[in-house]
Amino acid sequence: MPSISARNAAKKTAKTLPKAGTAVGKRSTAAREVIPVNLRIEPATLEQINASVQRRRVRTSRHTWIMEAVIEKLDREADAAELREAEAELLAIREGRSFTTPLEDVMRVHGNLED
Repeated sequence: MPSISARNAAKKTAKTLPKAGTAVGKRSTAAREVIPVNLRIEPATLEQINASVQRRRVRTSRHTWIMEAVIEKLDREADAAELREAEAELLAIREGRSFTTPLEDVMRVHGNLED
């Protein structure tokens, strides 16, 4: 493990250098807070992750691969929540607890349909 002074030097260097992919002279003005997290992974799972990383045609770090997996999972969870909400609304409509507005009425209100 690097010494504290070596870690501090690395942090200072990281602050002064632009991020990879940033055009020279242009830095992101948005400050992002990143919180380090220790992750415990079973050896077999880590081997599968490493194999997947190696199969990529474009070189990708294991960290990036894991972050992509986390983001994909969060997106799926959000999609599932939206679907549950839509199904609940559909059930409410079918049971008469909620109502819809006919398309013709909406178009008439917004001036897209003549009387």
